[in-house]
Amino acid sequence: MINILVNIIELEKMYLTGNSCRIELSTKIKSIKDDFKELFFSKKFKDCQLYKLSLIFFLERIKRILKFEDNLLEMVQNYTDEFYKNLDELLAAPETICSEEYLKFISEIEQHQRSKKIMRRANYPHKVTKILKTWLEENMKHPYPSEIQKILFCEKTGLDICQINNWFINARRRILPLLRRDDRNKHE
Repeated sequence: MINILVNIIELEKMYLTGNSCRIELSTKIKSIKDDFKELFFSKKFKDCQLYKLSLIFFLERIKRILKFEDNLLEMVQNYTDEFYKNLDELLAAPETICSEEYLKFISEIEQHQRSKKIMRRANYPHKVTKILKTWLEENMKHPYPSEIQKILFCEKTGLDICQINNWFINARRRILPLLRRDDRNKHE
């Protein structure tokens, strides 16, 4: 008796996980139906109302899933048909693709793109660069601040660690060679 219920639950699970198709589901439910008929007329079954209700519940749930899929399939089919109909109409009249409204729209977009000014990235405020550059001048021989120094720079400048790291990477490439050259010129 419980085997039928377990089989129906397994069928539902297999179908929902894609391990069974509608044809297999239908075939297995028909086979369960035959087992159910045999059981239905036995004396043991007449006393088990909860089992009957459980069986009906799971069968109804499978039926609702299948109806939902049918409705979903019909809806998708309607959208697909409408799409193809619109596509056919569009392809039948290629002049609509290059209509005046479309050309005007494209022209406005291009004009907007041309009028956009390229925004230049702003440099850090003078106060911030002065703090970092002063440290760099004082530490030309070893221009690599420690993690603690970087944290202090973050507090003083309002920049984050990543910005501090990037500033020093760029400064070692761009500013440091100039500072060293100026330092050599002073000592000559």
